[in-house]
This record gives sequence, C-alpha cells and structure tokens, in this order.
Amino acid sequence: MNLLDKLMVFWAKTMKKHTSFMLRTPEELKNLIEKKKKSVVVFWHPLCKPCQKIMMKLPIIYLKLKFRGYTLNFCNIKEIIECAKTLWIKKTPTLIVYKNWELVKRIDDEKEIFAFL
Repeated sequence: MNLLDKLMVFWAKTMKKHTSFMLRTPEELKNLIEKKKKSVVVFWHPLCKPCQKIMMKLPIIYLKLKFRGYTLNFCNIKEIIECAKTLWIKKTPTLIVYKNWELVKRIDDEKEIFAFL
C-alpha cells in the first residue's frame, strides 16, 4: 500500500459516516451509481501530481460536496483497471458526476476539477 492509499484509509477512518469512499471493484462503482442520487467519483493514479493535490485537500473537498448533497468516492485506476477501461478514463485525475443515476458531468482538466471541487 503506497502513501496515498494510506492517506485515504486515514481519512476514511476519520470520516466515520463515510468510511467506504474508496471503490475497490467495478461492482462497487455500479452499486454506488444505482444507490446514490448524487455522487462524485474521482478516478486517480498514485503517481499523478494533480491527484496528490486533491488528496491533500480531501477534508475540505469532502465537506463542500457533502454540503451540496453529494457523496465523494475515489477509484484508483492503477488497481482497478477494468473501471478505467469501461468508462474510457484516459488521464488522471478524471472526475465524473452522477445525479439521479445518470452521468451528468465528466471533467478531466485539472483546473476545471479544482473549480468544481
């Protein structure tokens, strides 16, 4: 487990009500989309510098999205290659917003992602 994974586990333990925000299988992603009305999924890679910036601001991002009614989830494309292939994730970070079980917005530009978050 690399440093970013350890950081995410730490934040998951810190946020008691939101302990399962790291998606580990494509099935978890599918279940998330089917169950949550509003969710944000960030596809990231451990060596990606912009992804590391997002991880460092995770508590603030989490609170902002929670205030807007979204759940926040992360998918490490290094570990779950199937998700990246299925959703055509070509670069990291990529942020996908789901609302009412449909893809609403897909952002893969770093500046746009930080503006949204």
